[in-house]
Amino acid sequence: MTRHVQVFFHTESEAESFKAKLAKYQTQNVFIDEVSATDDQILVMPAAPTSSTATGAAPANVSESGTNLGFYYDVSKDERPRTTVITFDVAEEQYEDVIHEVINSEGLLDQAHIEK
Repeated sequence: MTRHVQVFFHTESEAESFKAKLAKYQTQNVFIDEVSATDDQILVMPAAPTSSTATGAAPANVSESGTNLGFYYDVSKDERPRTTVITFDVAEEQYEDVIHEVINSEGLLDQAHIEK
């Protein structure tokens, strides 16, 4: 079974760099595309579980989520537009590892794709 993922980046270069990191995972249907606007989308940065000691997770604006990762936070104050999206399917057992790659790459997910 696979999970569909969309990750938003500032530039195509950032998306290409992230795509290279995906090579170590079981992914399919990897596409990079430009987005014209994300006005009606709420983009969020996934955060590691609260029991994790991962750095970089925001201490404020944390909302509960039903994902295995437990939490996410809103990054609507991001000044630079996210103009590139990478979409792909990943093996269910590697989903959490890929989300950690998203965190480390400063990618954002559409909140609508995070299960509640």
